[in-house]
Amino acid sequence: MPAVNINRFKLFILFLIVSFLAVPLAVCQEGAEDVIIEEEQGVAGEQDWLWGEVLSVYNQDNQIKLKVLDEESLEEKEVLVYVDKETIFDNADSLLDIKPTDSLSIDYIITGDGKNIARRITVEKAQEEDLSLPEAVLNNTQPTYP
Repeated sequence: MPAVNINRFKLFILFLIVSFLAVPLAVCQEGAEDVIIEEEQGVAGEQDWLWGEVLSVYNQDNQIKLKVLDEESLEEKEVLVYVDKETIFDNADSLLDIKPTDSLSIDYIITGDGKNIARRITVEKAQEEDLSLPEAVLNNTQPTYP
C-alpha cells in the first residue's frame, strides 16, 4: 500500500506544479489581447496626438480630413477630425484659415462613438530663412582682408 500512496503523492505534486505554471500563462495571454484591442480602437475620453497634411476642410460640418503616417504599419492613412466650440487654434483664427496641404499638429480626444474631437490644432508654419545679403554686397564694396 505505501508504494501506491507515493505514486499518488508524486502525481498530485506534478499536477500542482503544472497548475501553478499554467494559470499565469493564461492570465498573461488574456492581458495581451486586451492591450491590442484597446490600441486599435482607442480609449474613449483619452487624449491623443497626431500630425499630418490636410487633404480637405469641411467648414459646414466642422471637419478636417488629414493624411497621417500610421506608426505601426508605416503606411499613410486618412483620419477625420471634428472641430467643436472648445477647440483651440494656434497660428490660425478658426477652421476657415486652414487650407489643403497645410501641416497640422492636433491634440484630440476619442468620443464614446469613435469620433476624433480636436482640442488643440496647431498650423505648422514654414520657418523663414534669412536670405538677406551680407553688408559688403549691399554696399558694393570689397571686403578687406588682413
